[in-house]
Amino acid sequence: MQRIVIEAGHRFGFLTAIAEAPLAAQWRRQWHFACDCGRHHVARLDHVRSKRIISCGCHRAKAAPAGARRANTTHGMTGTQEFKAWDSMLQRCTNPNHKSYSRYGGRGIRVCDRWHVFENFYADMGAKPYGLTLERIDNDGGYTPKNCVWASWEAQYKNRRNAWIARRANAAK
Repeated sequence: MQRIVIEAGHRFGFLTAIAEAPLAAQWRRQWHFACDCGRHHVARLDHVRSKRIISCGCHRAKAAPAGARRANTTHGMTGTQEFKAWDSMLQRCTNPNHKSYSRYGGRGIRVCDRWHVFENFYADMGAKPYGLTLERIDNDGGYTPKNCVWASWEAQYKNRRNAWIARRANAAK
């Protein structure tokens, strides 16, 4: 099978290619895109080329009938990276059926009451910078405005529970 060649700057609908992302779990090529609305979005290349995805999600919200937009949305950010981070945080801490619940909600990690509303989470954390993820500064603390930052995967790796245990053991020697 011949590899499709695209370059940074190619446009697909409302998306402009920035750079290729690491391979997804399904071994499908992914790219980082800049949407015309200003947000960044990572999507599978085959979905973008087939026009299954044409924007970061902002176009879908604009294309819905006005009545449907008012009835079904409060913030218009469903599907954004910020919303996904917020939803994942809530699921890990509140849903006993979530695969990671035992490492979060099951061990007492809680989400502050204010952050049970997406708009409050977004007001406190702001837009998610490109390439960063939600991290708790104190690994044993809950999800609160004072304990969370947008951080790189490298910083998060150093803040894992087993990394803390290893550092404590080395300090005790």
